Amino acid sequence: MTAYGTQAPHLKFHLGSSKRLIWAIVLGTTMVIAAVGAVLRESIGEVREDAFVHALAVNNETVLADETRVRSLLASLDKVILVLRSDFVANPKLTEQALTQRLNSLQMQSEVAQRASFANAAGDLVQTTAKKPVKVNVADRGYFKAQKLAVGDDLLVGEPVQSRITGEWVVPLTRRITRKDGTFGGMVILFVDPQLFSGPFEKTSRGENATRAILSLDGYNRINLNGGRMVYGGDRRTSQIYQEIKTAAAGSYTARAVVDGVLRSVSYRVINPYGIVILAGTTVESIENSYRDKVHERIIEATLFSGMILLLSVLLAFGVRRQAKLFATEQNFNQLIELVPQLVSSLDLQGAITWVNSRMVAYVGPTAAEQLAGFDWVMAAVHPDDLQRVKDFNASALLHHQNAQSCEYRKRRFDGEFLWFSSHIAPVHDEHGATGSYLQTGTDIHDRKMSEERTRVAQKMESIGQLTGGMAHDFNNLLAIIVGNLDLLVPEVPGETGARRLQVAIGAAQRGVGLVKSLLALASKQPLLPAVVELSSLVERITPLLRHALGQRVRFEVQLPETAVYVKVDEAGLEAVLLNLSVNARDAMPKGGDLVLRVRAAQGLAYMAITDNGTGMPAAVLKRATEPFFTTKERGHGTGLGLSMVAGFAKQSGGSMTIESTEGLGTTIEIALPQVLAPAPALPVQAIAPVAPAPAGTGPWRILVVDDEPEIASLVRDWLKQDGHTVVLAKNAADALTLLSIRAFDIMLTDIMMPGELDGIQLADRVQGAYPAVRILLMSGYSKETATSRADVPWPLLVKPFGKADFATAMDSLLRS
Repeated sequence: MTAYGTQAPHLKFHLGSSKRLIWAIVLGTTMVIAAVGAVLRESIGEVREDAFVHALAVNNETVLADETRVRSLLASLDKVILVLRSDFVANPKLTEQALTQRLNSLQMQSEVAQRASFANAAGDLVQTTAKKPVKVNVADRGYFKAQKLAVGDDLLVGEPVQSRITGEWVVPLTRRITRKDGTFGGMVILFVDPQLFSGPFEKTSRGENATRAILSLDGYNRINLNGGRMVYGGDRRTSQIYQEIKTAAAGSYTARAVVDGVLRSVSYRVINPYGIVILAGTTVESIENSYRDKVHERIIEATLFSGMILLLSVLLAFGVRRQAKLFATEQNFNQLIELVPQLVSSLDLQGAITWVNSRMVAYVGPTAAEQLAGFDWVMAAVHPDDLQRVKDFNASALLHHQNAQSCEYRKRRFDGEFLWFSSHIAPVHDEHGATGSYLQTGTDIHDRKMSEERTRVAQKMESIGQLTGGMAHDFNNLLAIIVGNLDLLVPEVPGETGARRLQVAIGAAQRGVGLVKSLLALASKQPLLPAVVELSSLVERITPLLRHALGQRVRFEVQLPETAVYVKVDEAGLEAVLLNLSVNARDAMPKGGDLVLRVRAAQGLAYMAITDNGTGMPAAVLKRATEPFFTTKERGHGTGLGLSMVAGFAKQSGGSMTIESTEGLGTTIEIALPQVLAPAPALPVQAIAPVAPAPAGTGPWRILVVDDEPEIASLVRDWLKQDGHTVVLAKNAADALTLLSIRAFDIMLTDIMMPGELDGIQLADRVQGAYPAVRILLMSGYSKETATSRADVPWPLLVKPFGKADFATAMDSLLRS
């Protein structure tokens, strides 16, 4: 007998049979490792198959989208050709001059009209737009020969050729003109820019490993995008696709390309009645590369798991051998169990606990009455949410199911805290080899679980921060375009209804600006304007606003320190934070309650705490309170960005945010910011004769606007032209430097984030050194600190998005400087 239960009598005999147990461990370990290898091979096969299936699905979707786009494009252009041919057939004796006038009278889109022509039966081209007509004959062109020999009346998509008029590559779309006697009378030609077909290819291309093409059923290439390189024309009659087309008008196959010898997975669709084939493909090498990392990960996991099993087996075999030598009695075995760091219990064949070691008793801390009543206290200490899973695991292990390897669960410690454990169950055999009982161990894995959780949250926050930061910068550019153009429309929209609708649109755009600011605060990229602020004065100033927002059911109290507390912070941002936290506290007290705003200073930090006695947060909600987009409010009543934005603002301001909350008792949210010294008092100003400031509107000024967003650049140009200035646009730093070398400018406005070798900061450095008289104004959706690693940028910054009033203020300040 022990102090905690009765040891099964057969356990001592089994442990003495150490050699048989060691052989069983070796055999079991070998079988487990072999099983891991089999599972690994099957898993690798599934990963490879999934990668190819995904690539095929993407190719099919791409081909289907390209077919829809190309079919719609050809149908639209064919309507133009049919109208032109109908007019020609109705009056075939038109002179070239009359025919040109007819084309112009159709009032087609200029881009289409400029590319429409007729060719007579001899191949002479009737030019409709050339300023100086040139004799051009296309009788030697493939499309002319094809239509001359054609029997039917179909639209022909010709092979791309270089125009003999402009030298540009064009795709000829032709329809035959047949005389009343059935002879060939010429053709209508529409020379189409290949970009109409290939432009979407380049925009939706998936990199150098993808290929996109438009082929003709006659075996010749029309347009091919392969490895980022666009190719027109070429003989493809020996390609595998022409064997596939014979069996099906749409499908997929894997073959080695004739052009470059690369093995690809290809999807295609035939577009009738135009006689062309749309193709999209992915290299097999890129597909295999896409899952190679995942395969390596599986191999590493399998290796680590097998190594752990092998290590555990060696340790277990070593332990069995040592205990067989050291412990010959039941008492000695019990002493060994007491030495292991795990919680150990013995189970009978029905799964009932018959014995536990002292570590189990010390951990749970049952009362004497509970120990005398049996072992119910062992399962009672398991977390309620995990109890059923533990029971299912025990039942499965007792039935010798292979999936019952381990079970992770939480167990209550004597002080009430729950820690994570991993449970394992092993059978104990008697002298005849039959299972007589089971040993169950519980290993403390709490530190590992907490580390994994912290890592998961940190990675999630980092990923969301990077994503929202990048997206918010792009949205700033879009909102700048929207807000600016709406401002331009204000004086142009007549009528009360139009003006009201325009104001609604402006209001919605401004709400979008606010949402972008929240996203940037979450990513710690919100442009801030920090200044030294005295907290008591700030709180007293916004107290009326807070009282109004809280309503009459909330009793609001402000507790301020006797001495002034200064911090360096974005004042408007801090006011928004206090308002946000106060509204959240009000929502947590639907029936009213008490709200206290407390300001204090300690150990070089300034603290602002908002405490309510509302509903509080459950532990699960408190754990996720600062996660972006997490909210407990009903749909449409919250974005889930409030607390995450506050935390981001505090972090960006050099401080931190903490939350303390108890369900049913209330919540305290405290922001800590570095305390700074009070600003130096301003020196007395001696009265001097006033000097009239230089007028900001003198000029007109010669202004260079540099921005890779053409819409924003055009918007700024319109604003400046309204004030009478001369404006020139440049899309990057290289163009700007070229313009500066040949023209004189008074002012340069440049975006910070631009493609090319130089960004806006580097461009400003160059311009200031080479043209010191040029004044410089920066524009960006980020702050200077975020947009550049330099801290000594001397030029003013206009933050996107901005309205016309913001822009005018910035220009006025620049011109007065």
